[in-house]
Amino acid sequence: MSHVFSSSRDEQAKLLDDSLQAVKVQAFQMKRCVDNERLLDGLKHCSTMLNELRTSSLTPKNYYELYLATFDALQYLIGALRAAHVTGRHHLADLYELVQYAGNIVPRLYLMITIGSAYMSLAGPPSADGAHGSDSDEAIPVREVMMDMLEMTRGVQHPTRGLFLRYYLSQMTKDYLPLDGVDGPEGNLDDSTHFILTNFVEMNKLWVRLQHQGLSRDKERREAERRDLRTLVGSNLLRLASLTGVPRATYESDILPRLLNQVVSCRDTLAQEYLMEALVQAFSDEWHLATVGQLMEAISGLGPKVSIKTIVIPLVDRISAYAARRREELEKAQAAEPEELSDDAASDTGLS
Repeated sequence: MSHVFSSSRDEQAKLLDDSLQAVKVQAFQMKRCVDNERLLDGLKHCSTMLNELRTSSLTPKNYYELYLATFDALQYLIGALRAAHVTGRHHLADLYELVQYAGNIVPRLYLMITIGSAYMSLAGPPSADGAHGSDSDEAIPVREVMMDMLEMTRGVQHPTRGLFLRYYLSQMTKDYLPLDGVDGPEGNLDDSTHFILTNFVEMNKLWVRLQHQGLSRDKERREAERRDLRTLVGSNLLRLASLTGVPRATYESDILPRLLNQVVSCRDTLAQEYLMEALVQAFSDEWHLATVGQLMEAISGLGPKVSIKTIVIPLVDRISAYAARRREELEKAQAAEPEELSDDAASDTGLS
């Protein structure tokens, strides 16, 4: 059992400061190697830097600060990886395989996600019709890479480390998820939906498990820490809602049932309350109106300590406002019809 939550603030501050210093030193060495086109040496320093994220000694809040420092450092690497691939110095598929030999799983997976997302980005951003643009004739196996990263992240089951690793996966791939409806190596919209849903389910499980870390006397402190991290899990709902081209029928029959099943089955008051509120805020009023039956059924299955009114009232308000807007639009359209008919009649009789 972890005793992280029982450590003093001074101990936590020192642990965090030591880790941040180590990250700073290795990030500097990594950048220097990258600037001198010694990418492989830069990856070694990057791996050493990422070793700091293996810690189990920091509280989730302090781990978040450490994560942000490493995230900023890793962004410097992305451009160098793309440039190395485009110029032919290093193929990203080869680097993706190479970093899988890293000795520790946490640095290994962060490096895989960093290189994998850079490789996905070479497929080009989705265009308005869903096609991907690329400056080369190379077909980027986006689906294979994203599904491999999704599967490999299962190797980290520690609640804090696993939660942030999956959040990194979500952050790094969000702009490169395929939106095409055609099946192919670059993936399609169904692959992106599955990717986000699976990551959401696993992140929520890890987030719920955080309540069991530490001693029973620190329960209130743990709950406060968990509350601070809720947006990491909720970000997946925003990713789903922002996917363009998802049919409402797919949302009704596949996406929403999977979301609601996870929320109800996790049996955690904090998770159920927050995720239902986030779900109501994330998706459109039109879709809520079409699925109000499913939503109410799920709400009735929530735990006894969940504040139902904080979920139902915003939901009803949004549906009511949407219905009012639609009614107003319909009335305006109906009022415009007689005027159009009158203009047509006048035109026929030569009066206009």
